[in-house]
Amino acid sequence: MSKQFHWDLFISHASEDKESFVKPLAIMLSNIGVKVWYDEFTLKLGDSLSRSIDKGLFSSRFGVVVISKNFVNKSWTEYELQGLNAIERSNGKKRIIPIWHNISKNEVIAFSPSLADKIAGDTSRLTVVEITLQLVEIVRPDIFNNLQRKAAYQQMIQNNPIEKVPMSQILANGPVRHILDAIPKVV
Repeated sequence: MSKQFHWDLFISHASEDKESFVKPLAIMLSNIGVKVWYDEFTLKLGDSLSRSIDKGLFSSRFGVVVISKNFVNKSWTEYELQGLNAIERSNGKKRIIPIWHNISKNEVIAFSPSLADKIAGDTSRLTVVEITLQLVEIVRPDIFNNLQRKAAYQQMIQNNPIEKVPMSQILANGPVRHILDAIPKVV
């Protein structure tokens, strides 16, 4: 029996990075239908922080780890990363998706060589929108495909606007018997 996940992804981050990147990312993901475990969305007054984090880690299909200089110096982020590593090792499936935020490759290597080996989104090269789309493609391909279809449709409409054509012009172009046959007859 396969495990049912409550969240599509858990966002592990340092609180100092909320305003500059993490909160806009979480809001954007949530607004397009991705179920996000993000502390400001999930935690309520009186919740046990460690228990809530453990439940969030275990109940999320993926863990997005926003690695920054702030992240590498926090004990809570280390706790979350250790939890994600344990889950990833136990089932052998990709679970951790790193994002580098205002940090160099050498700094990531010094913090965690194995984490530096993973392909990461990099906020110095990609916008929050671009990173959001890359995450959605991995964690919710159904939403990603719908976004692609919607974008293609909007581009098609923009490039080929819908024109109103008078019925007289349609009738002037030839027989319309097949059109009239398709209209239900009123008795």
